Amino acid sequence: MYWDDTIIFGLVTVALMIVFMIGWVAFIVRDHRRKKNGHNNVSAHSQPHGISH
Repeated sequence: MYWDDTIIFGLVTVALMIVFMIGWVAFIVRDHRRKKNGHNNVSAHSQPHGISH
């Protein structure tokens, strides 16, 4: 089957959109859970992302 450049570009674009949406929803869910668990924990927000788990 012959793959056209526009087909490959369209599939890559759709795949990137899906990956971006999954990452965005996962970030919102994780941030919402973190706010619900430790509401008065201000030090977790002031640190960079990879440190506080």
